[in-house]
Amino acid sequence: MTHAADLSRAGWPIVASDLDGTLLGSDHAVADRTVSAIDRVRAHGGRFLMVTGRPVRWIVELAERLGTTDPVIALNGAVVWDPGSGEVMRSAPLDVDLIGGLIERLAGEDPDLLWAVERPMRHARTPDFAPHLNADGAEVGPLDELLSGTITKVLCRAERFHPDRFERIRTQVGDAAKVTHSGNEALIEISAPGVHKAATLAALVDEWSLRPDDVLAFGDQVNDEEMLGWAGWGVAMANGAPHVRRMADEVTGTNDEGGVAHILEREFPELG
Repeated sequence: MTHAADLSRAGWPIVASDLDGTLLGSDHAVADRTVSAIDRVRAHGGRFLMVTGRPVRWIVELAERLGTTDPVIALNGAVVWDPGSGEVMRSAPLDVDLIGGLIERLAGEDPDLLWAVERPMRHARTPDFAPHLNADGAEVGPLDELLSGTITKVLCRAERFHPDRFERIRTQVGDAAKVTHSGNEALIEISAPGVHKAATLAALVDEWSLRPDDVLAFGDQVNDEEMLGWAGWGVAMANGAPHVRRMADEVTGTNDEGGVAHILEREFPELG
């Protein structure tokens, strides 16, 4: 337990939730019960923010399903997207001059790694990163050509999983970038230094003249740790990583059991 939240209060001004493994079930869909619980948040005057490692293009349909008008934090905090206008409100790109040579060196030392980059609204990748997606309109080319322009996240993965690869890459990158992963360690995500979900969420909350104690947050993986620790009450999913469950203020049910909905129904009573 990291906080002493007042759980007797009716509702929270801000609810922030990760998507995959948290708000969404194993089928990558949001349950009707969860949609209704989110409606309760708004009925109480609260904001519901999606905070995810996903790129914007994988959020648009879900935002429509949830009727989201609040800003969406994407790419682990590197992008803030406005569902109303469809525009990127802000982004935190990597310093390509700083990180480009480092990425090329990592690629040379570990030829099993496959590479892709996220730009604020577009995706680019090497041909072997995900060949089954080659018809999705992404920019496809060699790594040295991808490492130019505005890059908000670098992705690397390998067909063969090595448990020490994540720590090795994080050590080699050092302070030049933020290295994390949102699922298993086979997909590694590299963002600008200091960019993570909590930092971007904190900036928005400050702009709204609110505090961390006004935020109820949900997550399940390594890239949610800072957010759960920063929020007034951090809730981990029962299906989450063991160390995330240990550091959270509370553990709810799994994503397939409606764990987020369960907490929202408790914290936001139905209005008569």
